[in-house]
Amino acid sequence: MITTLALEHIMVQLETDIGGGTATLHLFKTDIVLTPSLQTSDFTEADYTGYSAGTVTTVGVPWDNPDGDMVLSMTSHHFQPSGSAVGNTIYGWWLAAPAMAGGPPVIVAVEKLDPPVNLNSALDALDLVAVIKLGQPVGG
Repeated sequence: MITTLALEHIMVQLETDIGGGTATLHLFKTDIVLTPSLQTSDFTEADYTGYSAGTVTTVGVPWDNPDGDMVLSMTSHHFQPSGSAVGNTIYGWWLAAPAMAGGPPVIVAVEKLDPPVNLNSALDALDLVAVIKLGQPVGG
């Protein structure tokens, strides 16, 4: 069980760690099973024509959603192919923070899209707001 105070501390630390242009938002193009042990090397990153990962420059203030979950959201990112030479089916996204102590980048959050989104031409687009939901606290 986690307390409200502990969740607030975690959310404020996440806001500090991933804000300011150091975290990146990536799209993946493989239908993988999400597990707690995933590493960035487990994903096949999107490579459609014109793709680049998004840089997270602004993180919202932690808030409680109507279900009572503590939530932290990032600014919206617009992903759109610049042509149709290479297209992808996008199965989800992951948010990576900088590496710690020389290790790989740290996966902060990951989500599968249901249904997946096709980005195959310059007419296709995905506007994405990454959201981290930590669940409901117990006590105070």
